[in-house]
Amino acid sequence: ISVEELEHSISVKIAKEAVMSINSPGTLFKQSQGFLETKVYIAGLPRKVGNSLVKQINPRLDGCIRAWNLMNQGHSGVKEVIQEKQSKHCLVSVGRGSFYPGSGMAAFQINYNNLDSTEDWLVNVTLTVRPSADTGVMFALVSNETVPLALSIVDSNSSDSQKIAVTIGNVTVAHLESKKLCTPRNVQVGLVVTRQQLELSVDSHTDRSSPEQLAVLHQAMMANVVTYLGGLPDLPLGATLVTAFYNGCMEVKVNNRQLDLDEAISKHNDIRSHSCPLIMQ
Repeated sequence: ISVEELEHSISVKIAKEAVMSINSPGTLFKQSQGFLETKVYIAGLPRKVGNSLVKQINPRLDGCIRAWNLMNQGHSGVKEVIQEKQSKHCLVSVGRGSFYPGSGMAAFQINYNNLDSTEDWLVNVTLTVRPSADTGVMFALVSNETVPLALSIVDSNSSDSQKIAVTIGNVTVAHLESKKLCTPRNVQVGLVVTRQQLELSVDSHTDRSSPEQLAVLHQAMMANVVTYLGGLPDLPLGATLVTAFYNGCMEVKVNNRQLDLDEAISKHNDIRSHSCPLIMQ
């Protein structure tokens, strides 16, 4: 794929054949202190660009680019940047899902008001996970400096199993043991919470309860919560039991909506939104 500025147009070619010619009323480059300069964005657009430029699509690229040649200078400059960032390296093989490297999280602003029921609100979360580490926060709701709800994987005392735990603040309100999770298999985790009841499911096992701590969650849901995937922001010590970042693959559906990490209000740069290392079994 090549993009070339001609005298009055911009030519886009694929496999050396022109597929698009865009009339260019002006030059791409501008004079600055005796030099010609332009800004080049790779794999996306800056957030400040308005909707008038690209409409109705998410313009970020999730994939692999090889054989760079910018301004006829080869891959000079690009190679040095990519070599220092492991998250920018091409994966040999990829599968479905988002990959969390254990060093950051993504945040969403989600409305949990339940308009289809008499319930004030509903949290219905379905996770498909393939963890690479035995402890980490997968899903959490944060209100100010508190964690009114968190779903985490926790290291178990048993050598062949781990625990999926739900906490409200620093109190565990539900948990289920599962066979060793850090394997090539995907594990289905479900969490449904209303004002009256909480239900946790892992594969075919279910834990239901109506803990007193749900009043704490209800109070937070009536105010404002931010949804975090893969970890938590900096919080006071003791705000919750698990603070480690999640490491591994994960797909998340909230209230029947698949979350796209490219739509997050913030996301750590090392998280791969739509590609996971594929494990050959």
